[in-house]
Amino acid sequence: MTFFRVDTDDERGRIHAYLGEGEFTADPCAMDGGIAVCRVDGLRDLLTHVTRNGFAHHVAMVRGHCAAVVHEAASRYLGWDVCWHGREAP
Repeated sequence: MTFFRVDTDDERGRIHAYLGEGEFTADPCAMDGGIAVCRVDGLRDLLTHVTRNGFAHHVAMVRGHCAAVVHEAASRYLGWDVCWHGREAP
């Protein structure tokens, strides 16, 4: 699973994002809606980054591992500041 979040940093006048990969689990969830349970290595570090950099914690998720493509598109072609959780960007 790939997750991705884009936000604006209004004070600095920029768009910034974070992304990473993990996996969906088969754990049950007793809520309605588009809810999934997933496993992300280094989640504590990710949440520290999210809170210290003013991101909201909700993300878009897709089934599949496409973080490399998303990172290239957002950083190289759109010029956004993108943090790739758990991996050094190429």
